[in-house]
Amino acid sequence: MKGSFYLCVRNEWPDWTKVGITSNIKKRLNMYQTSSPFRDYEFRTIIKTNHGNLLEDCVLIHFNKLVTPSEWINQPHDVVLSVTNDYLKKIEENAHEMKKWVDSKKEDVEGDAYKYVKYGREAAGSKYLYRVTSIEELLKLKESYSLEFDEKDVTINKWMSPVQLANQLNWYHSDNKPYAAMICSRAQYNTYGFERLSIR
Repeated sequence: MKGSFYLCVRNEWPDWTKVGITSNIKKRLNMYQTSSPFRDYEFRTIIKTNHGNLLEDCVLIHFNKLVTPSEWINQPHDVVLSVTNDYLKKIEENAHEMKKWVDSKKEDVEGDAYKYVKYGREAAGSKYLYRVTSIEELLKLKESYSLEFDEKDVTINKWMSPVQLANQLNWYHSDNKPYAAMICSRAQYNTYGFERLSIR
């Protein structure tokens, strides 16, 4: 993905850093700010790159975020930045080899949990199903993320994969892939009426 790789922080959480990629830094930051009454998210590092997805994967793998998918890393910004710069250099030297390395690490994940969440693939071994339990919360979600769906067409209280739910909500990345990772994140933090069910 062409665009920007970023490291996001909040002063309230000095030991946590979020990694991400986006084609629109201003819009992405504003999305985070709407979830905080203090608007205290900060993109402390922004890297323009043609290898955003690959760089993000390398950093997440380094911090062992494959088995428990999350873009929040329990390390301060400077630690994550140092690791990021190391991988950026390796990618610039040989992106093809780094892509092979990343793919080999993903294949080692039991149940394919990382691919399921990160790329919206229907992996049989995924740990969770998700559902929406509240029309009121669904409308808040629709407004907060400027989603375009008719709530009458969304099945409430039905367990679905994050991909199925993202499709119902017309919630996609800029490259038209289902925003499954966001579904998982909202369920993890119990926001917008999402619930998660363990099936393993």
